[in-house]
Amino acid sequence: GTLALSGGNNRLPTGNDLVYGATSTLDVGSTSQTIRNLVFNSTATGTSTITGSGGALVSNPTTNLVIGGNSSGATRTVTMAGLSTFTFNGVGRAFSVGGVHDASGASPSGGTLLLAQTSNITAASFNVGTGSNGFSYQNTGTVQLGQTTVLNANTIIVGGEKNVATLNYQAGLTNPVLTIRGTSGGSTSANITVSTNS
Repeated sequence: GTLALSGGNNRLPTGNDLVYGATSTLDVGSTSQTIRNLVFNSTATGTSTITGSGGALVSNPTTNLVIGGNSSGATRTVTMAGLSTFTFNGVGRAFSVGGVHDASGASPSGGTLLLAQTSNITAASFNVGTGSNGFSYQNTGTVQLGQTTVLNANTIIVGGEKNVATLNYQAGLTNPVLTIRGTSGGSTSANITVSTNS
């Protein structure tokens, strides 16, 4: 189903979590909505959509953000491609995209995120395709960046625990910009790791 907001900013309580079912949409329209945690279904394959031309979604999380399947073969896709601005104020929190299922005899799980046109992400760590996996199959994680992305995180890992990871831009963008700094922003720097096998 679809929840469409209109008539002013913060039509939903700003201190509550936004919890998604298997397949659902939040349309903020041209409004600005602040929430606490984003919680996405991890047991069923499906797409969660956050959209809004001229709109903004701000998350002030109290827990880590995880986008990815946590059951055999489950893939979670979150698309914010139709949203103008996304802000994640997660100092001390992890921002993770990728399947996390870890069981013998299972099928790979996955997670995919398409970011908003403008995204400002602040986190302790930003992880793509790092879900724990001690078995022969490989979970997957994909993040597609929008036109302007600011990523403030002390630790950035793309492809960990022998999993498959992709970090790229969405198709059709013109001269997109990615800025990477440490969690505190400013002149701080991030530790970036691409591909680990343990």
